Amino acid sequence: MSFIGSLLMMIAMVLYFKTWQAIRRLVNEANRVSPPARYSLLWWLPAWKVHARVYSTSSARRNIVVQFLLTFVVLSLSGFFLFYESFAHIALR
Repeated sequence: MSFIGSLLMMIAMVLYFKTWQAIRRLVNEANRVSPPARYSLLWWLPAWKVHARVYSTSSARRNIVVQFLLTFVVLSLSGFFLFYESFAHIALR
């Protein structure tokens, strides 16, 4: 069980990295449209609005949402498996 939890944790980290890559793509595209704004990677929600208006057919926003949800699900599963492995012996007494 701990191997599965650890493997899921590594998969979640890869998904998290891919989510930040998608956010970086969105911010770069929004900065190309309105250079004086200079949107930040740390506060990227205003860039989301500009991106939605200008690049309405881009898949970047959908990728961010899907990857964030996948990261959350995989991280939750890994936490469950690691928690179960750590405390199963206590609960089974």
